[in-house]
Amino acid sequence: MSGGAQVPGIKAVLFDFGGVLAQLRAEAHLLPLVKDRMTREEMWTRWSYSPAVRAHETGQVSAQEFSEQVVAEFGMEVSPAQFLAGFREWIVGPFAETPEL
Repeated sequence: MSGGAQVPGIKAVLFDFGGVLAQLRAEAHLLPLVKDRMTREEMWTRWSYSPAVRAHETGQVSAQEFSEQVVAEFGMEVSPAQFLAGFREWIVGPFAETPEL
């Protein structure tokens, strides 16, 4: 494997694992969608072990498939399109310390 292939204009590839570099507003979006069916802790446990979430995070499903699966899996009373629109708004921005990294 050679370590030298370069793509013009790309200086780095950066992966953010679960809110490490970017601040998220996931909870504010998710909690109302699961309403009184689960606690905050239950919601995050289910999210962490969700097959739909894993498939999305590993690129195995499209955004549309992900939203359909999450809505069904969590029993949400919104359409997949509504969930996806909210999901796309989760990223608030980088943490203050991120540029230093």
